[in-house]
Amino acid sequence: DKTLLRDIPYEFGSNMHYYHKDFAKDESRPAIYAKPAYKVYQEGMMGRVPTFYDILGVNKHFNCAANCKSSVSCSNGGVQDVNNCSKCLCPFGWAGDKCDQRPAGTKKMLVTLETQTKRIHLPAGTKSTQYKIDYYLLQAPPGKKVQMTPEVLGTRWSNSCDPMGLEVKFLKDARPSGIQVCDWRVQQPTITSETNEMLVAAYSLGDQFAAEITFKAVN
Repeated sequence: DKTLLRDIPYEFGSNMHYYHKDFAKDESRPAIYAKPAYKVYQEGMMGRVPTFYDILGVNKHFNCAANCKSSVSCSNGGVQDVNNCSKCLCPFGWAGDKCDQRPAGTKKMLVTLETQTKRIHLPAGTKSTQYKIDYYLLQAPPGKKVQMTPEVLGTRWSNSCDPMGLEVKFLKDARPSGIQVCDWRVQQPTITSETNEMLVAAYSLGDQFAAEITFKAVN
């Protein structure tokens, strides 16, 4: 938890991270275990695409920021986009030139003290190399946090979260990748947000995907 490379912290969801069962002699047991404090990341190691931190690390290594002659102000952890210096490169879950907007089509859901359940469904479509993503922003009252338990529905498993799944952003810091959830065989952990908001993104490369999230507001 104190590892830094070019001022970038360790990230379980990095596209360069090994899957937790890579090199395992017995595939029923992980070869890599997250420490207890990070157990929510156990099943979702190795991101499906380069993360915000992955891209930032490459840009720092090659000093790509030198391409921009003036700076811009970015919100929510965003940084200047070295391919378009007038705009910001945003962490997953944020959008807009200044990273001050949620992605288009984000569905906002009010979270109360009463337990609620929402079924999420992405229908099967044309196979693609681009992800179809539906965003759900769970919002609890100010001063409260969101507590959510996901459940993947179905019987299909492809040995990774690449084709389809959920990504859950729950940290106050928007820059790290979220928790990936995709294996219907696993009892998923309950996730608690650090603020009164939690972003749940359902994604697929064209396969049908379904999940159910149960959530409520907590202190």
